[in-house]
Parts: sequence; structure tokens; C-alpha cells
Amino acid sequence: MKSGRRVSVALVPNPDILAEVGRKKGSRFVVGFALETEDLERNARKKLIEKNLDMIVANATGPGKSAFGAGTTTVMIIDRCSFGKKIHRGSKKELSGMIIDRIEERMAVL
Repeated sequence: MKSGRRVSVALVPNPDILAEVGRKKGSRFVVGFALETEDLERNARKKLIEKNLDMIVANATGPGKSAFGAGTTTVMIIDRCSFGKKIHRGSKKELSGMIIDRIEERMAVL
């Protein structure tokens, strides 16, 4: 600071919007996205259940992995009904198309 005075910022917890959507989803199909620094699959499955999601797309981040600013990324898609997981690597455009296709597949079964 130029004035030499200390400045502090008070932070308040944000509401968990995704959990709230999951609680109120009714018959809607809800997909969540998670960025995980460790134990990608375990943490993603936990969020899938706790937030009442139908599907979660998890990105791993940490040393040697990047989710932001990179041309490609790796995601794990976990579906509540089949509880199957799929790991995909590609451009964000390719992955977004793949995620939409997977949602369409799941919604066709509902």
C-alpha cells in the first residue's frame, strides 16, 4: 500500500449453490463440475452423493496437471445411475461435446 496503512478484507462463506440446486431439483437432471487437487474419484463420488447430482465432471489439478489455461485437459465423468466412470482427455471443445452427448444419453433413459 502506498499509504503504509494496513487494509483487511472480511470474507464470508459462500452458500453452496450446487447443493441447493440438488435439494430442489425435482425431476431435473443436474450435472456438477468439480476441480480436485487430490483423490479425484473419491472426492467426486462424495460430491455426487452429498449434493444429489445425477452426474459429475471432475478435473484434476496439481503438479503436472492443469485445468486452466491449457489447450487440453483430462476429466472424469461419473454418472449416478450406472456409477460408471470414464476418463477423457482432449480439448475443452471436444470434452464439452462429449459431456453434452453423455447427458443426452442419460436423459433419453429417464
